[in-house]
Order: sequence, then C-alpha cells, then structure tokens
Amino acid sequence: MTITIVTAGITVIEDNGRTEFTGLGVPASGAFDKLSYALACNLINQTNAPVFEILRGPFQLMTDAAILLSVVGDARVSIDGAVSSVNSVFVLESNKSLSVTPRIEAPVYVAITGLLAPAVLGSASRDTLSNLGPEPLKNGESFETQELDRNDHAIGSFISTLPKSVVSELRYVAGPHSLEVAGSWKVESIARSGVRLSSPEPLQNTASALASLPVMPGAIQVPRSGLPVILGPDCGVTGGYPVAGVVIDADLHKLARLSNGISISLIPVTREQAEQAASALAKAISSSITRPSDLGSW
Repeated sequence: MTITIVTAGITVIEDNGRTEFTGLGVPASGAFDKLSYALACNLINQTNAPVFEILRGPFQLMTDAAILLSVVGDARVSIDGAVSSVNSVFVLESNKSLSVTPRIEAPVYVAITGLLAPAVLGSASRDTLSNLGPEPLKNGESFETQELDRNDHAIGSFISTLPKSVVSELRYVAGPHSLEVAGSWKVESIARSGVRLSSPEPLQNTASALASLPVMPGAIQVPRSGLPVILGPDCGVTGGYPVAGVVIDADLHKLARLSNGISISLIPVTREQAEQAASALAKAISSSITRPSDLGSW
C-alpha cells in the first residue's frame, strides 16, 4: 500500500522520540503536542506510532489502496474536496485524496495504521535542531503502509471528550537553581527547540554562564537577559544557563499550543502534584476514545 504526499506544507515525522539515548548526548525529540499525538495513536489503537506532524499547511496526500487513519488537531479536513471529520478514525479509499489545513499555529497529527517510516537510533522522529531522523516531507514523496483490515474495531472510533487543558497556565517544579519565575510572562516566539518569553521586568542578577549541566524538554532556562526560555522537544541535552524549574510532563503539550503575543502564567507545584497531574492526564487520554463497540447494539 503506497501513499503519496501531494502537498507537504511544513510537515515532519514524529513519534515518542529517543529518550533512551539522552545519556549518550542524543536529544530526545518526539511529538511537540504530546497530548494530540497520544490521542491520534490511541484512535488507531497503536502506541509510539510514527505520524505526520503538520506544522503548517496545507497538507495533502493520496493513496493507491484503502488505508485507515485519524486526524487530531484544530484543522479543516476534506476528502476529494468534501468536508470530513477531525478527531476520529476513518477509511480513506483507494485513489482518494486527503487534505488537512491547520486553523491555528498548533500542530495537527495524521496517524496512519501501519505507516512505515525510516528510523534513526530506534525512532522515526525528526529532530529539527540536530537534524536527526527523516527529512521534512517533500512534495511527491511516498510511504508504504500495511493493508487495511476492514474488520478493524478502530474504524469509526472518535474522541468523545477532550482532556481539559488551560493552555495559558504552565505548571512547573522549581529548581535546581534559585530563580523565581512564577507569575505572568508574554510569549515572544515558539519553535520545536523552545519557547522564548518576554516581560518589561526581566529577572535580575542571573549568572552569565555556568558549567554545562544536563537539561531536558520543559526546562526553564534563564539566560543573561533575564528572559526565560522553555526548552522544547528538540532541545539539546546540556545547557550553560541557570534552570529555574521544569514544566511538568502533564503540561508539556501546551508548549505547542501557545501563540505569539499571548500572556501565560508559570505556576510552581510540588513533585507530588506533578505526579498526580501526569496520572490524571493519562487516565483522561485512555478514557477519551469511544469505540463503536462501546455504543452497544442499536
């Protein structure tokens, strides 16, 4: 089964990333909006699947045989020009074209059952900073997928309840350095490598540089300017600036959903609260998908 990328827009392939190699200096990378990615994978009943992360549209693909896919995110979706649903699983029939255009700046995910993508160090994720992983998609590029099983119970599944997410609030665990970043900040710029914040009152007395120390996605670095940078999935594994805290796992997906110019609040929480939030989000993701079998007989 072959799909062809007709219009790539700005699209990369992502999965859960290369977290097992960070100790060797390899960045983790992985999906930017981890919540939408998890929902897209759950819809097609797969885990850690390679997906198309559409950062900017329009995006269009065609298939030479029927395939099963889901589209998750705020987007306009159509099949051969006819409006189709988002946040659900459907069959794209042979010789049909799927078009996806994000409505906002946040990424949109297209998950295809059995999509085959080249892996580097065990992951198909594209790291935009170190250039690891498959190149961004190009017009005319093709990919292989597995044959459609029309009895797949994922067909017709949909997201019945989206997990609640207040994008303007980012919770973090403080440390290791004693810098107070709690409060209101303005989003200056957004990239997979990180989110830059601004304020008319930058932090004072920040160290100009430190000996290199380990960092991770979500780390809140404070450079000499006193204006924090929240590291994204494509950040490096070491940094030389003080780290005021780390955004909790349950809120990392919000980085991808921010918009330039909006105000956000950084809110300190305890490690215990961070663990509770992660557990609650995992439960919300698992319970948000409704299968046709869940609806009973008509």
